Amino acid sequence: MQLSPKSPVSYHYLLHTHDKWRNMSTAAIQGSSTRIRTPKPKLAQDASAPAVSLQTPPILSVTPEPPINHVVKEEPAKDVPDAKICSRSNNDTTEMIFESLSLAKEQNGMDIGSIISYIEQRVTNETLQNFRKQLVAKLRRLVLQGKLEKVEGAAFEDGRTPSIFDTFAHSGRTPGNANVTVDQYHKYKEDVELMAETGLDAYRFSISWSTLIPNGRGPVNPKGLEYYNNLIDALVSKGIQPHVILVHSDAPQMLEDEYGGFISPKIIDDFVAYADVCFREFGNRVLHWTTINEANIFVIGGYDTGDSPPCRCSFPFGRNCTTGNSTTEPYLAGHHLLLAHASATRLYKEKYHGKQRGVVGFSLYAFDFIPFTNTEVDVIAAQRSYDYFIGWFMQPLVHGEYPLVMRTNAGTRLPVFTRNETELIKGSFDFIGLNYYTVFRVKDNSISLTKEPRDFMADHASTWQYINDMIPFEGHPFLNTPWGLQGVLEHFKQVYGNPPIVIHENGQISDHSGDYNTILNDQSRVEYLQAHIGALLDAVRNGSNAKGYFVWSFIDVYEIIFGTKYTFGLY
Repeated sequence: MQLSPKSPVSYHYLLHTHDKWRNMSTAAIQGSSTRIRTPKPKLAQDASAPAVSLQTPPILSVTPEPPINHVVKEEPAKDVPDAKICSRSNNDTTEMIFESLSLAKEQNGMDIGSIISYIEQRVTNETLQNFRKQLVAKLRRLVLQGKLEKVEGAAFEDGRTPSIFDTFAHSGRTPGNANVTVDQYHKYKEDVELMAETGLDAYRFSISWSTLIPNGRGPVNPKGLEYYNNLIDALVSKGIQPHVILVHSDAPQMLEDEYGGFISPKIIDDFVAYADVCFREFGNRVLHWTTINEANIFVIGGYDTGDSPPCRCSFPFGRNCTTGNSTTEPYLAGHHLLLAHASATRLYKEKYHGKQRGVVGFSLYAFDFIPFTNTEVDVIAAQRSYDYFIGWFMQPLVHGEYPLVMRTNAGTRLPVFTRNETELIKGSFDFIGLNYYTVFRVKDNSISLTKEPRDFMADHASTWQYINDMIPFEGHPFLNTPWGLQGVLEHFKQVYGNPPIVIHENGQISDHSGDYNTILNDQSRVEYLQAHIGALLDAVRNGSNAKGYFVWSFIDVYEIIFGTKYTFGLY
């Protein structure tokens, strides 16, 4: 999509898909997850945004503006009938497909080879062979309540050691584990071919620290290095930009065991050394780096509530943790995340940027917060939620210090930056990545400030409710709230000087507990994506410095809380 630039110089606006947890899931391997595939379009991959003087490579190429619904409307490949044509003119084939899928439901242990063989024996027409090829590619990745054979993964191959995500995935807190998922470690060539066929210009994935440097520090694993070089080369060969995350809730378990991971300042030097390896080995082809993915959710879930890796919390807060301190560790971990990010960014600027000319960013999970009522206390509570959830990281990145309300409410439990650290952190980003899905209504809960002890959530002194009291992950998709995305972007424009923004995640869940046919009939997701892309374009027209958009996600991933029950993938 193309917009009228505000100046003769225009930078590019990306509409893409991304798959973050899927790469970690590839064997719990690369800091990512798993998701299933519902073919969508060759996405309208990009559009020009209002000119922004950013010393960065453009994120995408410009194409003439297609209609918005081009992004979500299926565009069948050449010689491949679309679903409607197939169902009208080839009823036998359609029945065969669903019959083969029903076998998987009825027979535990029915392996994917039998299903594929079933289809191959019955499809002879050349056109339907092409259709079969697409279906087989889908089946090879489909995990339907564990009844399709999972291809052997690489969680314990080639010298890799466990990450904190591996430990979490095997703890019984979430269905299944991430040992195999979509197995990108072994099937990256097939995946990249599918990306190219879909028309992607960029792919966002995580590098697994435990794969590349198994001990967390020291020697590089040649097998891990070979894999990432191969994946990046394959992407580049197809004209697909690699966008790389260094940590996505998957720091090495060895460092967690040794000194507590991100609650210790020791993590800073180890992270910088790991980043140095990545910049050195891959930076001649990777121009877009994200140091930490959704830092706020990682810290809250990992160190206060204990719902996600490394599952640290303390009574009476959190979820049955065996270790941790919910009153102090969220602040410590967040502090060290910022220092690790800023230190790695400085390394890149001083050592690599001159030759590689890439950009380094930081990623946050973003909700729009609106007051539960129009009362003054709820209006203030909504602003306080923005300060605690977004300002916690953005205020140091822009101004070098934490928000005043955090310093007041947390007191001495909130670390203080030294003067040198302030100078290190201020401005230590080229862009901010945002993961946006929905809106919260915020109600004041200042009474929590009278209680001791207090965790991060009590310090924040507010309660959150979903719109219409619906909980997205309990049988409901995320409600379609594109105006919330505009609210978030407006907040960044007004409060933080309109920094360059890339939407790193946006999408809607599919419930895979039902019939396979209902998964393919995902009109609500089509409408959700269409509305949010349209809202993003409107925000750009209104002056937002948004540079790009990734759908969450390209292929279904192993979700951090719900395993494979709820997934987001376009495939």
